[in-house]
Amino acid sequence: MGKTAIIDLGVGEKGLTRYAASAIDHLPGANYIRIHSVHNSINVSQFKGESYPINTYRSAKDVIPKTIFFLPAYLLKFSFLLLKKKISAVYFPHFNHWNIFFALIAKLFTIKIIYTVHDGKMHLGEFNPITQFEMNCLIWLATDLIFLSDSVRKEVEPLLKNKRTYIVPHGIMNIPGIEELSRITSRPTILFLGRISKYKGVEMLCDAMKDIAPESYERFVIAGEPNYNVVLPELDKMEFHNHWLNENDIAEFVNMSDIMVYPYIEATQSGALTIAIQALRPIVCTNVGGLAEQVGDGEALVVPPDAVKIKEALQTLLEKPNMRDEMRINLRRKKQALSWQLISQQIESIVQA
Repeated sequence: MGKTAIIDLGVGEKGLTRYAASAIDHLPGANYIRIHSVHNSINVSQFKGESYPINTYRSAKDVIPKTIFFLPAYLLKFSFLLLKKKISAVYFPHFNHWNIFFALIAKLFTIKIIYTVHDGKMHLGEFNPITQFEMNCLIWLATDLIFLSDSVRKEVEPLLKNKRTYIVPHGIMNIPGIEELSRITSRPTILFLGRISKYKGVEMLCDAMKDIAPESYERFVIAGEPNYNVVLPELDKMEFHNHWLNENDIAEFVNMSDIMVYPYIEATQSGALTIAIQALRPIVCTNVGGLAEQVGDGEALVVPPDAVKIKEALQTLLEKPNMRDEMRINLRRKKQALSWQLISQQIESIVQA
């Protein structure tokens, strides 16, 4: 089999960009070439294959001009690259608006197209009909689809006719500077971490915290940049850090926490949840989307998306330090199973099949 072209056009330090960088780092470079954005700020340090940077759009305001004036030249170069390098497959580790154009070129050359589907349907408060149409088209163009959870696969089942599908879980985010939980405190700090969207349920979490005795925990922290006008109540011991978090910020908040909460109203799967696994922090999460597939018995308390149930789960962890310690031990095994070396081996076997 010939080489595989990886189309990795993410920018900034977003979760999708981190996912792609981690997966690519552990793929055998001799089998791959990487076409990536010059604006990708995540370093792919271990990848030994050829790399071709391109000047992609960085924000909504430059999508149209760069698509009109830059993309055609890149697609022409891509076509020549497919022939020159004898490319036999194209792999898209995540969604990007330009992916569909590269996929159409690959389709013309009858090349195998592999796409990792992170979201089958857009989340509450983020829906855009054009983006959803492009996501559906990329699924339709692909020959092979990798899903991070069976829940997402079921979401798009009508589009899967004659497709080969695989489930490969999300690997550990591996944020630098995060320390594993080493001791169980009597008064834990409770943390919600990540970009704050309507579907993530921070208001429901605050409702749950209203009925928990403040003397049973040290601090209650919500940290992340909102993408809507979020209004939260003032609660005892609550801290709201409503700004964008870089890697240092993430590590700082995680390291001072003892319990991490994911009160999502809906979900596919969560890269942010793997941060808790990396840090061996006891977890409370809701049983929506693929979250329950990411953690098993003894690794988290998984409850319905309901303030009362979240409150009960948090109270259980606050009152039972031995349970938190058992979770910490179980999460260490989970962490090993979700190493990027193992995840990338699974991706490699699909690409090379």
